[in-house]
Amino acid sequence: MRILLLLMSAAVATLHAAPIVFDFAVTNVGANISITGTVTTTDLGSGKYLATAGSGFFNGDPISLIPGGPANMYSPLGLFIYDNVLYAAGNPYLDEEGLLFQDDAATGPYSGAELNIWGNGPYPPTYYSTYVGLNGGYPIADNGSIFTMSQEVPEPGTLALFGIGLVALVALRRRSA
Repeated sequence: MRILLLLMSAAVATLHAAPIVFDFAVTNVGANISITGTVTTTDLGSGKYLATAGSGFFNGDPISLIPGGPANMYSPLGLFIYDNVLYAAGNPYLDEEGLLFQDDAATGPYSGAELNIWGNGPYPPTYYSTYVGLNGGYPIADNGSIFTMSQEVPEPGTLALFGIGLVALVALRRRSA
């Protein structure tokens, strides 16, 4: 019975420490901005999360999160300050440093560009800025982006499989006793 309790507590701790995934979208038709993607985060406590991985698309180009944070950092091209921190209390939002991505397209006008998305206070922000940095300048500088973010919820099937596994362990333990 002691082994079963240890297994159950380890499983619950593993579920609690699992990375939290958020889907996001940024749009501004007038500035020709369409960004969709997913970020995987680590919980920093108090509703604050550090994005540790991310990918998506910017106007059709593939993008990937540039690692960094939670302290303010300069982007590799030196065009932005970012922290890759988001806040998920109620309606998820970004702070004024925001998320930093790189355009991974092999060719095209924004290939290799940095893409910074950040919130303009007060918090939660009422509007967002999206800047694209390339060759020392900003070919896209938008201060009216619409940003939405939602947390992905684990599939019920995953939780059901976990429960079935626990029941099977209990049954095996009773059978051997």
